Amino acid sequence: MQYMYRCVYTTVKIVICAIIAALISLLTWYLIFAFYHAPTPPPPPPPCIVDCQNGVCEIDRCHCPDNYTGVLCEVENFCRGFTDCTDQGCLTFGIILVGQYGYSEERCNATDVNANSPRATVQCRIENGTPKPGPIIPQNCNENLETLANKTDIAVDNAKEIAATTQILTSEPENLNSDDISNAIRIVNRILTVSTNASDEQEVVVSAVTTVSQILSAEPEQFSNEVVEKEAESLTMQMEAFSVNNNISSLSVVQPSVAVETRQLSTLNISGISFMSLRGFTDQLAPSRIIVDNSTSEFVLNETAEVQIFVKPVGELHGNGTVGFVLYQNDNLFPSKHEKKSGFRKKIISATISGATANVEFSFNQQRDPSYTLVQFACVSWDYEWSEWNTTGCEKNLTAFEDSSDSFTPLQCICHHTTNFAVLMKFKENINFASLNIVSVVGCALSVTGLTITVVFLLYTRSRKPVSWLLISSCSSLLIFYIVFIVAMEISEYTVVTENSEYNKSENLLFWSDLEKVYDGLCTGLAALQHYFLLVTFALMGLLGVELYFRIITASHYLPPRFMKIALITGWGVPAVIVSLTIAGTYPNQNTYNRREFCWLLAEDEENKFDFSKPMLWSFLLPVGMILIANICIVIGVVYTIWKKKEIESTRRLFFKEDVDHILSCFSIGNHLDNRIFDAHRDGR
Repeated sequence: MQYMYRCVYTTVKIVICAIIAALISLLTWYLIFAFYHAPTPPPPPPPCIVDCQNGVCEIDRCHCPDNYTGVLCEVENFCRGFTDCTDQGCLTFGIILVGQYGYSEERCNATDVNANSPRATVQCRIENGTPKPGPIIPQNCNENLETLANKTDIAVDNAKEIAATTQILTSEPENLNSDDISNAIRIVNRILTVSTNASDEQEVVVSAVTTVSQILSAEPEQFSNEVVEKEAESLTMQMEAFSVNNNISSLSVVQPSVAVETRQLSTLNISGISFMSLRGFTDQLAPSRIIVDNSTSEFVLNETAEVQIFVKPVGELHGNGTVGFVLYQNDNLFPSKHEKKSGFRKKIISATISGATANVEFSFNQQRDPSYTLVQFACVSWDYEWSEWNTTGCEKNLTAFEDSSDSFTPLQCICHHTTNFAVLMKFKENINFASLNIVSVVGCALSVTGLTITVVFLLYTRSRKPVSWLLISSCSSLLIFYIVFIVAMEISEYTVVTENSEYNKSENLLFWSDLEKVYDGLCTGLAALQHYFLLVTFALMGLLGVELYFRIITASHYLPPRFMKIALITGWGVPAVIVSLTIAGTYPNQNTYNRREFCWLLAEDEENKFDFSKPMLWSFLLPVGMILIANICIVIGVVYTIWKKKEIESTRRLFFKEDVDHILSCFSIGNHLDNRIFDAHRDGR
């Protein structure tokens, strides 16, 4: 039997050494693989044959930023900063792009109603081919958005002043709250309905559209208000009607977040009209990248356009029809109650025609993000009756998508009516952990093997030598955790786009989530199992520390009565309570229990920042941290006790040695005296 025990012991040592060697080899292989398979840098761009002064060369032409134009991007497209002084004081303005507004550095007094808001605004215009600032428009520092919205006398004579003041009061959109947005929308709606005279109409319209552009730049959560939602819907209806009902036959207003274009169609030219917004260096709109062509007869896809739309009148044109386009850079003014947004901001394009009916063909040229893959899209229009997106009257055209390039995906649609259009898109996140998965699976497999051998060995030796059930339970729990972890790694929460998937079908179907997700219940179950068995492992390790405390610090090899039963019930039961309470408190709330990309506890918010309210902290890190602190204290106490016992033993040994030396010295003195007495007696003394 002793021989068999030695054989088992030797086998375990060999297996442990083999596991360590395999892990070292696996790590070495991974480092070599990562070194030789590092991503190769992209090839250098082809040589440019033109000399771009302020732009980016694209082989045979220059791609200019918004602040420069010209063939070589040599022409300034902005007004330089300036200071204008009058009897009332000086006003200083910074650099302003052509067509946009700038605001004075000087602010209203602290005692004014509009304290710390800009005192004036000015637009940069083109005069005789040169960018120059227009007339400076001051604001009334004693008016705010609430008082302006409550005015009942907005008319031709004061529309210009009210429009300018409203524009200035919304010039810092990051500071706007829901009440400010609601009041500003009410003011703009009334301004756009006022019949202004021809001389001031253009300036008032530009100021009103600029206000809408600034409102769109406000924080998205400020639009999640029932009052704001109603006002926003009325504004989009007003913008749609205004684009075809104004008194000017041709209108072009382009601001960073909104563009409005109006053109007239005659009975001599009813072939169609197209609108497109070209891509630039930023997400802002610019007049130089807005193109309207009223002499085209068909939709021609342009790969450099972010958004393009083609309107073709159907039937007889009654008089001179008007076509209006409105482009919104985001969907803040379209409050969908069902759509779940995940950070994918979509553009909205509106097309309206008067005097005829029309068919509409539009395309959103989606730039591909390597982090995400487009799974599905739907062509939709805004339904004012239901205040929601609707697919009625629209269909998808997948031909353009199949011929798309590697960088951009044109999402093309055809609709048989005019209104506000958009494309709803569904994505899946690309998560590529191939090499890490191999390392994890192999490492976990080796750990499972080692733990299995350990558990079997402990159960085998327990019949001969007492082995703690806490140690066996801890190893068993960790073994189960590794098995569940391997299974969870193979479960993907995101669908894979196949040839038979919904995405490749021509049906124009609605969906209410930007992210495609499946296996929600299965992934949550795997996350719960990992959560539970890992907590059990740490809890049993903590109880092993308590057992160590009783066996060493109390100087007794015997445990308190029923300690083992209570410890096992606690180690396996308390984690079950923690996991159950966590799931009950988070899963019904849109499943905030586990992460989407892999089956584990949620720790980050929507911006991928650590969130203290998520379950990772209070249901895992906090209990584990408490167990680790308790174990550290127990280890310190055990080490101190052992050191103290050794010190006492060494002191006792020292005292014992001194006593022995003293006794021996006494014996030596006695022997010496006996010898002296014996010598004296012998000599007859």
